[in-house]
Amino acid sequence: MTEIWKPVLGYEGLYEVSSIGRVRSLDRWVRIGNKNDWLRPGRIMKQKIREGGYLYVDMYDDGGASKHKRIHIMVCEEFRGPRPAGMQVCHNDGAPTNNTVENLRWGTAKENQRDRVKHGTSVRGEGNPNSRLTESDVLEIRAGRGSKSSFGISKTHFDDIKAGRKWAHIPMGDANGPA
Repeated sequence: MTEIWKPVLGYEGLYEVSSIGRVRSLDRWVRIGNKNDWLRPGRIMKQKIREGGYLYVDMYDDGGASKHKRIHIMVCEEFRGPRPAGMQVCHNDGAPTNNTVENLRWGTAKENQRDRVKHGTSVRGEGNPNSRLTESDVLEIRAGRGSKSSFGISKTHFDDIKAGRKWAHIPMGDANGPA
C-alpha cells in the first residue's frame, strides 16, 4: 500500500497525516523570544496512547498553543471527508490503534456500539467497572428470586432488569428459572 500524506485540517503548512495513520510535522522557521529564527526540521511524530487505547499526538498551532489530536479522527477527516453531523469514527476491525484509512469509516453511535459488541470490546454488563451486579444476579432477578434490597439496587433499576429494559443482552428466562 502506498502511503499518501494530506494536510491536517486547521494545521495546514504545519502537520500532515498519512493514509496509514502516521503524523508528521513539516519543516518550519521558528523564533524563540527575540533570538534569531532557526529551521525546525519536520519529523514523524511519536504517538501516545489514551484511555481506551486510542492514539494521539500533541500538535501546536502558529501561536504555540498545544492540543491533543486523535489520529483516527484526523485520518477519517482527511481521507473520508468532513465529519457528518452526529457521526463518530468506527474502526472496522475493532482495534483502536489500527488507523489506516481502509479500517476507518464514519458511522452513528448505534453502529459504533454494534461494532463494539461484534468485536467483544463493549463494556456492558459485568464488563462495566461500575456494575454492581453479575449476570447470575440478573438471572435471579428475572426468575423472581431476591429483592431490590438483597441486590442493593433501586426499585426502578430492579423493575427495569426484570422487564428486560436493562441488561437487555442477557436473554429473558421463564418463571421457573433462567433460559
